[in-house]
Amino acid sequence: SEGRNLKETFVDSIAQGRVWSGLDAVRLGLADSIGGIKMAIAGAARMAHLSDYSLVTYPQQEVPYKQILESINGGIHASLMEEKMGKFFPVFKALNKITSSQGKIMARIPFALYRY
Repeated sequence: SEGRNLKETFVDSIAQGRVWSGLDAVRLGLADSIGGIKMAIAGAARMAHLSDYSLVTYPQQEVPYKQILESINGGIHASLMEEKMGKFFPVFKALNKITSSQGKIMARIPFALYRY
């Protein structure tokens, strides 16, 4: 309520665990405008008083032919691993991906929950 200059009673009345569409959020004063990730990044840069910034996408994409070759070789290896590991193979793949990203800051979305 403070950050948006809205009365607490109003915010409490519209909160209650609801999820609002973008249009409704703007109408209710919960958002400033409708836009995508590029608009959000530009707005964050403006708020941080940055005129010169760059974006880096992770993981960086490899050359397409390398991806194809690795998927063929990895597919053979992966099918053997999957056969041996059974239901634990998805967990192994996830851990392998995380450990191969050593030294990088990482937030993983979507996340996976495993129950055995």
